[in-house]
Amino acid sequence: GSTITYNNDFAERRIMTLNGEAYFNVIHNPKKTFQINLDGGEICVLGTSFNVQALAGSNEILTTVVEGKVTYKSEGDSKPVLLEKGNQFTWDKEKSKANIKKINTPIQMAQWRFKHLIFVETPFIEVMKKIENIFGAEITIESKGLEGCKITSDFSGKTLEEMLLEIDFVFDTQSDINSKKIFIKGGNVCEN
Repeated sequence: GSTITYNNDFAERRIMTLNGEAYFNVIHNPKKTFQINLDGGEICVLGTSFNVQALAGSNEILTTVVEGKVTYKSEGDSKPVLLEKGNQFTWDKEKSKANIKKINTPIQMAQWRFKHLIFVETPFIEVMKKIENIFGAEITIESKGLEGCKITSDFSGKTLEEMLLEIDFVFDTQSDINSKKIFIKGGNVCEN
């Protein structure tokens, strides 16, 4: 399995360490860099959705950018590599060799999204849109107070129902599921 570790001051210094594979959706915040330390390098996020695979014992680090941009810097390098939407970057740690290729099909870009889905300070509305896309559902948010809310959660491997239960618990909402139509009612009011 994958492990993610971070310090208690994560809200102030958005730095974590990943061993394994995870999908991230990170909102751009110029005052707080989002950094992922890996065995063999680091990724700095410029506000994006991307996947990282850095498995223990593997000589390869794989990063696929779905939206936005990230930079990758290997250990010992001073200059990072800029990766944009649709880029798949492979770093061979043994050979110190990089390869970037373009991934065009949504299926290629999304094949791992169902395994690891992690949101960090992501707007409530954006998370609902991602859930709609992944599960082919239509979500109606009846409370306008939720628009200012942000979600930080790991939905890795969870079903639609499990995700909605967690959201209901955290935001004091009620999710009614009727086939592929979901209505989210009530809830907390969040400041923008």
